[in-house]
Amino acid sequence: MSALLSASDQLLADLVSAFGCPSIVSLRDNQKQIPDHVSYLDLLSEQVQREVVRLPDAVAEFQGKPVMYLIDAEAGEPDFAERVNLQQRLANRGDHAVLAIVRPGELVLYPLNLDRKTLNDNGIGTTVRITDPGAPFLFHQIATGTQHMRSSSRPEGGYFSVPPQNAKAYPELLRAAGYYTYTDDKLDYQFSSPFAHSGPGTIWNREGAAATDWDKRAPGQPFFGFVSFFVTHESGVFSPLGTLPHSATHFAMQLMRWYS
Repeated sequence: MSALLSASDQLLADLVSAFGCPSIVSLRDNQKQIPDHVSYLDLLSEQVQREVVRLPDAVAEFQGKPVMYLIDAEAGEPDFAERVNLQQRLANRGDHAVLAIVRPGELVLYPLNLDRKTLNDNGIGTTVRITDPGAPFLFHQIATGTQHMRSSSRPEGGYFSVPPQNAKAYPELLRAAGYYTYTDDKLDYQFSSPFAHSGPGTIWNREGAAATDWDKRAPGQPFFGFVSFFVTHESGVFSPLGTLPHSATHFAMQLMRWYS
């Protein structure tokens, strides 16, 4: 059972709850020696406390794993060198997590990385304000790896995110209820590539379908179809071949705009 939080820790928990964090585990001196700290003994040892100027004040977990290491700005923010040291130290733990400096009304997120040069070259954090529309979902996005736009092809390395087991796509629920579901050649989910047949096979009865493929359903079966029109794609604000392509992906988008 988690320990009761001190007044300062409760204030910290209240601040991050606006970003979807359900609870925190305090790592401050007066909150040590509880079962929740077994996973963080490497940060709580007396030797580390003596050696390191600034350590996390708390951690926000998802399914028992750290998602955000929290620095309470009210207790003092680390300087650049201290923060980089901490990012590197936390990366040694091998967690899928970020370092978050918690200020009233906002979080400043920093990635963890063993490569000090990368940390030095990318020293500006990502600020998420409580007024941002996506703020309430931030914690679960980081926990499930869905915070990056088109994660399968991100420049730092592509990956498919893994949603929680109980998270279902809307067409998946309809299919389970007896609907015939279909979509065209474009998926582009965080847990798939942009193309059909690259994502979970439980969402659609038919992928790569035509817009009229409701006729493939059983007689009288309700259906749900999702069809993407490139004329409404963001690339539509540019003329198809108005500029020289700056990458293979850009050229492919130009061609799709040309033929749409």
